[in-house]
Amino acid sequence: MSGGSRRTARNRGRPPTIDASDGKSHRDSRPVDAVRKVRSRDHGPIRLMDVSLKTLLWLGFGFLAFISVFLLISNHHWESWHESPALMRLRRVVTPLQASKMMDLAQFQGEHKESLYWGTYRPHVYFGIRARTPQSLIAGLMWISMRNGQYFLRHVCQDSDDLSTYGWKDHNGRSYGRQLIVDHGLSFTTSFLKEKKEGSGFGGDWAVRLDLQNAKSIVHEGNEETTHLFFYIADEEGNSLNVKKQLFETRDATLLAFGTRNDIGGWELHLDSQRHVDTHFSGFRTHHMHNLTELVQGTLAFQARRTGELQLSDTIEESSNVVVIQISTVLPAKLDIAFVSGTNMEGSLVDQRLHSLTGDILSTRLDEKQKEFEDKYLRYFKLKDKVDSELMAVGRAALGNLLGGIGYFYGQSKIALPEGYTQKNGDKFISYWPAALFTAVPSRSFFPRGFLWDEGFHQMIIGRWDADLSMDIIGHWLDLINADGWIPREQILGAEALSKVPEEFVLQYSTNGNPPTLFLVIRGAAEWQRKWVQYGGGEGRVPLWCQLPPCLAAGVNMDEVDTKIDGEVELTNVQKRHERGWLMRGEAVLGGGASANKGLLLQQGALEAVESYHQGKQCRHGIQRRTPNVSLLQEKERKNKSVFVQTVLSVKTFISGCLIANNLLTDLLNGIRSSKFSPQETDEITDFLKRAYVRLNAWFQWFNSTQSGNDVNTFYWHGRDNATTKELNPKTLTSGLDDYPRASHPTDEERHLDLRCWMLLSADCMHSIAELLKMENDVTEDYHTMVKQLSDFEKLNQVWLSFVCEQMHLDDVSGAYYDFGYHTEKVRLRWHERNQGTVQKELIRETLEKPQLKLVPHLGYVSLFPFMMGIIPPESPVLEKQLRLISNRSTLWTEYGLRSLSRTSSLYMKRNTEHDPPYWRGPIWINMNYMILSALHHYSQEDGPFKVTAGTLYQDLRSNLISNIARNYHKTGFLWEQYDQQTGKGKGQRPFTGWTSLVILMMSESYPSLQRRNS
Repeated sequence: MSGGSRRTARNRGRPPTIDASDGKSHRDSRPVDAVRKVRSRDHGPIRLMDVSLKTLLWLGFGFLAFISVFLLISNHHWESWHESPALMRLRRVVTPLQASKMMDLAQFQGEHKESLYWGTYRPHVYFGIRARTPQSLIAGLMWISMRNGQYFLRHVCQDSDDLSTYGWKDHNGRSYGRQLIVDHGLSFTTSFLKEKKEGSGFGGDWAVRLDLQNAKSIVHEGNEETTHLFFYIADEEGNSLNVKKQLFETRDATLLAFGTRNDIGGWELHLDSQRHVDTHFSGFRTHHMHNLTELVQGTLAFQARRTGELQLSDTIEESSNVVVIQISTVLPAKLDIAFVSGTNMEGSLVDQRLHSLTGDILSTRLDEKQKEFEDKYLRYFKLKDKVDSELMAVGRAALGNLLGGIGYFYGQSKIALPEGYTQKNGDKFISYWPAALFTAVPSRSFFPRGFLWDEGFHQMIIGRWDADLSMDIIGHWLDLINADGWIPREQILGAEALSKVPEEFVLQYSTNGNPPTLFLVIRGAAEWQRKWVQYGGGEGRVPLWCQLPPCLAAGVNMDEVDTKIDGEVELTNVQKRHERGWLMRGEAVLGGGASANKGLLLQQGALEAVESYHQGKQCRHGIQRRTPNVSLLQEKERKNKSVFVQTVLSVKTFISGCLIANNLLTDLLNGIRSSKFSPQETDEITDFLKRAYVRLNAWFQWFNSTQSGNDVNTFYWHGRDNATTKELNPKTLTSGLDDYPRASHPTDEERHLDLRCWMLLSADCMHSIAELLKMENDVTEDYHTMVKQLSDFEKLNQVWLSFVCEQMHLDDVSGAYYDFGYHTEKVRLRWHERNQGTVQKELIRETLEKPQLKLVPHLGYVSLFPFMMGIIPPESPVLEKQLRLISNRSTLWTEYGLRSLSRTSSLYMKRNTEHDPPYWRGPIWINMNYMILSALHHYSQEDGPFKVTAGTLYQDLRSNLISNIARNYHKTGFLWEQYDQQTGKGKGQRPFTGWTSLVILMMSESYPSLQRRNS
C-alpha cells in the first residue's frame, strides 16, 4: 500500500469547545491590538480657506494610496488567490473534467441503480449497512466483549481488538453475504439478505441474521453469561426516528424503530428471536456518525455508574436521528432483524414481507443464496480440477471478503495548497468538488477507503465475477477526473473515512500520480469487444471462442487465432448455447491435421462425447489438452439425431489441439466472461468504452505531460523529496512501492522504469479502444506510435555516449533492468545530537560521496517490469538472465514467493527513517508476484529456447505462493498485506483482502494477456 504505509492511525483533534456563558468559541477570542494614541499640540480650529486646492488633492491622493496599500497587505491571500498563477492552476485542480459523466450512462440507471441501492457498504465497521446516496439511512452492529475482567465495545474494525478472526465467508457483492466473527469467547455469524418484494420502497427490503454461539472450550453448566448486542439505525439527513416505548415494555413486540424518508418512503425495523431476549434503547440527536462508538460507550458508562446496570437508558432525545437498540441474551441465540421500506404506501403488504424475512423462510433463502454463491464461484473460476477443497475454501473467503469490502463514500478530497499559501481560516488545503465513490477497499481495518492503484487489481477479480458491478466501480473512479486529467490517488471521503486516516496522509497533491492499473481491466474489456465485432458479434451470433468447452476456452489466445482463421459462425439456436453452456468449435472437433474446409453438424450427443472425452489426463498447466477422437464423435452423431445445434463454419486453416492447449485467452476473461454476454450487454460495454475513452485520454495525457522525463519517452514519478535529511532513500509514494530504493538524489534527470512500463500498458489500452471504436485521428496514431516506441526492445536496452556513457535501463552483464538517476551507494543514517534545552538524538542522513548519473543498482520488483509487460522477446538472451535472477535464492527466490528487493541490495531490509521499518525492501507482495507469475506463464507458452525453464519456474512459484497464503489463512484466519521472506509468516495489516485476493486468479490460472495489437 502507499500513503498510509504502516503508521498507526491517530485520533483526530477535536474542534474548539464553546463557552456556554457567552456562546462564543475560543477561536473567536483573539488579543485586541492596542490603540496607538498620538498626542499633538492644539493648533486651534482649522482654517480651510488658507489650504490650497492643490494641497487638498495631494492629501486625498495620499489617503487613497494609504488605503490601497493597507487593503493590499491585509488581503494578501485574497489578492494572491486572484493573481497567483499557482492558485489559478489550483482552480483547475478542483474543477471536474468537462465531459459526460460515466454514471449518467443509461446502463447505470433504473433497475441497475435500484438493485445496488442497499448493501454492506460500510467496510470500516464489523457489520454495517447503508444506501448508495450521500445522506443515507445507516445501520450497524456493536457488541460488548469481555477480556481480562474488562469490558470493550466492538464496532469499528481495528487490529487492537485482537479478534481471532472476522471476515466474509461468502458475499455476492449485491444481495447476500455471510460473515464469521470470533471474539474470544463469542463466535457468531452475521448474514445479510436483500430482496425486492411487491410493496417494497425503492431499493427493496433487507434482513440480518445473527447466529451466536459460545466459543469457549469449556462451558460450565448453569453458568450462562449474558451477551449484549447493540443494533443501531441512524439517519444522516437528520430525519427524526421513532420508537414506541410501550412496545418495549411488553417484551414480545417486534417493532424496534420506524420513520420516513423521501427516497424509500416509510420504513420499519423489526426483531424476531427464537428465545426470550431483553431489550433497551436510547435515542440521540447527532450529525457525527463517526463518533457513534463513543456515544454509546459514554451512555453505558454513565448508566453503569448511576444504576449499576450495563444497559441503555430507555430514553430518547427530542428529534433523535439515531436509535440504538440493546439486545441482551444468553448463548446460543439466533436473532433476525428485518427492515421493510415503503410501509406508508397502499398495498405495502408489510406483514407478508416481514414473514419472508425472518424465521424458517429466511433460513431457506440464506441456504439458497449460499449454494448459488458456491456454484457460481466454482463455475466462474474453474477450480474443481486445479486445487483441493481446502484451497478452494481460501479462495472463496478471499472473494467474499473482497466483495464484502466494497464501500460507498461521499465527500470532498482535501487538495494541498502550493507551498507558502494558506487560506484566511488557516487551512492549507482546498476542497475537491463533492463526489461519490463506490469502490473496493484494500483492508477493512487499516485502509477502509479507495486507493487508485489498488483498484485495478481489485477489478481483475470483481470484473470476472460481475461485469456490471465492475463497470459501475470503474465508472465512479473515472468520474473523479479533474479538468487537468488528474485523479487523487487516495480517496478520503466523508467523516467516517477521515476518522481512520493519520493527519499527515490526508492532503492530496495534484502533482502526484499513482500507477494506472485500471488500464489492466479496461484493456481486457476493449479486447473482448474487438474480438466480438471482428467475428461477427450481434443479434443471434456469438464469437468463436464462446463455443469452446470450459476445458479448452481457458487455453486459447485469440491473437494467435487471428492469424489462423478467417471465418464466421451462425447459430440457429442461441438459447441452446446458453442451456448447454458451450458449443464445440469445428476445428477442435476435427483435430490436428484434418481438413477444415467444410461444414459440420454437431449434435447434442456429440457435444457430450467431447465433454466426457476431455475428462482425461490433466496437463501441467491445468488445461485438458487431449485431441478428440473423430470416429467416436461420428458414431455419437448417428445415434443422437433428435436434439442438435447447427454450426456452420468456413475455415481456411485448422487449429490443432496443441495450439488450443498451449495458449491462454486472458484478455477476454479479465473480469468479463464471454459466455454471459447478450447483444444488449455488448452494446452497454461499447457505450461504456466510448464514454470512458474521453476520460481515459485526459488521464493519460496528464501522465504524459506531468510525469515525463527530460528525454523522449522517459518518465519519472514526481513527488520525491530532494531536500530530506531524515530519509535514507527518499520515498516514492506515488509509485505505490513507497520505500523501494530509487536514485539517492532525486532530480528531473531520473528515469523510472516501472512508470515507463505503465505508460506502455496505458497507451496500448487506448490504442485498443480507439481501434475498436474505429477512431481515425492524430491522437489514435499517436497512441499507435507510442506503443511501438515504448515496446521497442532495442531502445529499452540502448546505450549511448554523450558527456558520459549512459544506459537507458539495462545492465547487460546481469540482465537486470534498473532506474536511472543521480545516485551513490555511500549514504547512511547516523545519530546526531541536538541541544534544544535538552539533549536529543535523531537519525540524520549523510552522503559520503558525490552522486553520479548512472543506473540505480537495486535488484527487485522494478527490475522485472519489462519482463512483467512481455517486452522481452522469447528468444532473447536477456530473458534467460531474467529467469536466472528470478530463480536465484541469493537474490529474489524464496519458498514463499519472490522478495520485493534482492538480498544483495545495500538497502535490503534497511529502515528508511527512525520510525519507518522496511516495507518494500524484502517482504513478499502478492500483486507483484501475480504479475511476475503472469509473465512466467506467458513465456512458458511462447516458442523459444527458455520455454521449459519459464514453465518450471511458473509451476514452482505458483505452488509456493498459493500454499503459503493458504497456510497462513488456516493458521491465523486472515489474508495478510505482505509475507515475511524468511518465514512466510503474514505481516503488515490484516485482513488484507485487496490485492492479496489475487490468489484466486493464481488458483484458476487466469492472467492478463501480454500480447499487444501492433507487436
